[in-house]
Amino acid sequence: MRSGWALAAAMGPLSVVAALWACSPAPAPLGDGVQPPPRDLDTLPEAGGDPVTPRPSIDAGAGAPDAAADAPVGKVSCEGGLDCERVLFVTSATYDGNLLGGVAGATAKCNQLASAVPALSGLTFRAFLGTRAAPIAAVMPKGTKPYRLVDGTQVATSFADLTDGSLSAPIDLDESGKKVTGEAWSGANGSGGDSNDCDAWTRSGNQGSAGAIGVTTAAWLGPNPRGCKNLFHLYCVEE
Repeated sequence: MRSGWALAAAMGPLSVVAALWACSPAPAPLGDGVQPPPRDLDTLPEAGGDPVTPRPSIDAGAGAPDAAADAPVGKVSCEGGLDCERVLFVTSATYDGNLLGGVAGATAKCNQLASAVPALSGLTFRAFLGTRAAPIAAVMPKGTKPYRLVDGTQVATSFADLTDGSLSAPIDLDESGKKVTGEAWSGANGSGGDSNDCDAWTRSGNQGSAGAIGVTTAAWLGPNPRGCKNLFHLYCVEE
């Protein structure tokens, strides 16, 4: 049998505080029979932090990482505004360089996948994809607030930070919070500029630039020239 301190250590600081709070005797009346307000365990503060606000989680299905439980549920859409935190993910599906309508077709794929996830409902995404005529830096909203994965992990403090060649964390979770590996089409390099683009993402011939998923260096965007018949993921960023 575990001792009380061993059990406390196993439970973790927040669980211990919650247990002591729940089990302690109720305070004496405040006078004239007035009792203090009921305790709400859901708002217990984390160690050294603000009160915890419970929120629903993504139902990512069997085998999904626990991190998906912290998805940004209830987030208000940025709608192109710059002073707004943004969500980004890697598509669970893969596509060749003919994206059925260029960047617009790729963007439709991002939103189709996001719409199937309740936690991302109401948010609008754009494929983080550049072309020779329209490089990423010229067409994406340059947000001034953090960019986060669907589990809340911050990968950059702003658009400028996102495209400066170094990320705080890899972009490696799909729309449901599952880990993704491989490569993603980008048509860009680490600075957000343009590169090979499979003829503006309308043909499965020629070459397109792709980035390595799961890295925090400039290689997440490339440029890595790849044959357009390859099947790669897409990066999707909230507009």
